[in-house]
Amino acid sequence: MDRTRHARLGMLLGATAALALLLAACSSSGGGDSASGDADTPEGDVVMVDIAFDPDEITVTLGDEVVWVNDDTVQHTATRGVDGASDDGFDSGTMSQGDTFSWTADQEGEVAYTCTIHPQMNGTITVEPA
Repeated sequence: MDRTRHARLGMLLGATAALALLLAACSSSGGGDSASGDADTPEGDVVMVDIAFDPDEITVTLGDEVVWVNDDTVQHTATRGVDGASDDGFDSGTMSQGDTFSWTADQEGEVAYTCTIHPQMNGTITVEPA
């Protein structure tokens, strides 16, 4: 009977060690397919997060659509202008978390944009010829 108990204990310890190795391998690889990306990452050209535009400078081609996504816990705007002041161009209006706004690049050159709620949030879109 002692041999049976020792054999079972050995099998249990072996299975526990195998499970621990499997879990360690999964956690070191991120536990998912890296090609699919993070499911929690919002998709957009510019993400509003931590009271900032990320990235704050992008380059697009004339006719491209630029998409802003608010992934912040506070409201924002994507408004053509600087330091919180609009220059009568595009304006997303107030965007809550999860909201998106898009604008089509309709002129070449640099286009400054801002958040009218947080004037320290500014960005630039460089529009290149098609």
